[in-house]
Amino acid sequence: MGTSTDHPEQQFVVVHTKVVWRKGPSLKADMVFVANNGTTFPGRAQVVDGQQWVQVGEAACKEHGVLVSEAWVLVHGRSVGLSDLLRPVHEDVEHLEELLWRMSGNRGDRVRPVWQALEKAGMSTGSKFLGRLQARRARQDAKVANVFDGALRELARSAQETDMLEATI
Repeated sequence: MGTSTDHPEQQFVVVHTKVVWRKGPSLKADMVFVANNGTTFPGRAQVVDGQQWVQVGEAACKEHGVLVSEAWVLVHGRSVGLSDLLRPVHEDVEHLEELLWRMSGNRGDRVRPVWQALEKAGMSTGSKFLGRLQARRARQDAKVANVFDGALRELARSAQETDMLEATI
């Protein structure tokens, strides 16, 4: 097994729906845990037999309730017909996204197309900032839907009252 080593530990975030933690850096290795989208954990990037993996240490495994000395997580799902599974967490990305948002006058003209494309593709950057924007958008959409539903109910009630008045005349 060809492994490159000496990579510093860094934080990673799950950007696919789910990822599998395995006992070794192989798709045939036993599964030990399934992490959901948005899960963050520390690990060391490694290239094993041409595929990029993250080696998760014992402390991070225990933190997630996995009782093994280490686990391995595939970074990109190309070999199984998927896209990115993990991404490194970069604080600079968070700040850049927020800067773009603020430069656009908080209208999201520059950021919105990015997260809409990601959302359409079923992907996530793992960005807390974009996550907050998406949550805010969902709340605003729900408010609009509630107002619209209320207006429709009021219109239906008015139409019903009009029908009742016409029936009595």
